[in-house]
Amino acid sequence: MSPEDQLFLGVALHPDSIRIVESDGNFITNVAEKELIHTFGVELFRANTDELNSVEDALVSFIQAGQIRSKKAGIVIDSSLVHIKKVPAPLGLDQDMTREHLLWEAEQFLISSINEYIVDFEKLPFQTKEGNPLFLLICIRNQIVSNINRMVRNAGLKLLNIDVDLFSTIRVLTRSNELREDVPYLLLELSNNSLNIIVLKKREFFLKQTLEYSDHENTDIDISIIYNHIEKELKKLLFGHDLGEGIDDFGEIFCLGGKVAENLTDHIRSVSKTPVTIFNPFKKLRLNAALRGSETIAENPDRFTSAIGAVVKQSPALVENAS
Repeated sequence: MSPEDQLFLGVALHPDSIRIVESDGNFITNVAEKELIHTFGVELFRANTDELNSVEDALVSFIQAGQIRSKKAGIVIDSSLVHIKKVPAPLGLDQDMTREHLLWEAEQFLISSINEYIVDFEKLPFQTKEGNPLFLLICIRNQIVSNINRMVRNAGLKLLNIDVDLFSTIRVLTRSNELREDVPYLLLELSNNSLNIIVLKKREFFLKQTLEYSDHENTDIDISIIYNHIEKELKKLLFGHDLGEGIDDFGEIFCLGGKVAENLTDHIRSVSKTPVTIFNPFKKLRLNAALRGSETIAENPDRFTSAIGAVVKQSPALVENAS
């Protein structure tokens, strides 16, 4: 394979920005970000909108500035653009019957016709209390996929895959940390006005809960109040899934989200015996010489987590000592 063939671009589409990470298959060679003129939500990919054009223009501007050499890309989209649900299937079904059952399950919670969605599923490595297998259902609108394809094509790139930020982040976490299979792990993903509580079981995604709170600047957020919300929510989540009783039952806690995450990490260390770590997605990545000491990376490395997950999916060797 030629050096050009190994080039790959991870593009993370966030509601207010676009972030890219490029690799040559052996090293991370480039990172960049651009704030979007139009912030967006799920309506972005439903039609040819100004918001969609803003994302496309940002991607094209990276290429025109000479920042991108790759012609192949993986897109990572926000979890709000997809439906994610964990569902059981009766024990003993063959592959076709299982798919039929899961499509029926999807029809029960989708607000539009199932024909408007691409439905994918993955068998999880755990079961219900009754011993039935659990599957992860992921549903994405056809229109979203169509518009992403158009956007990437117009930018002169070839789309290889579409991922979701939740799974992209977990991929980086599990590839760059030695996690045991016999204990759950907790990932706390913070912003100025929301918190994602993500639980991993057997090194796989198990559940996610989002908490929202008032919009403040990072320095004004009362970390003790956030922690109390986390503690109360975890007690309900863990009890309902037989994972323990509280925060001390996790093997380790990982936090990401800039200054808020740093403050929360300090608070957890003062009240819990569970190891807690600021999650740095670049920690075990192979960076080329030009990126070592990069201010863009040093200022807030977790901004690029989703895009990193895309390139790690394509080239696992980017993670040092990756299993």
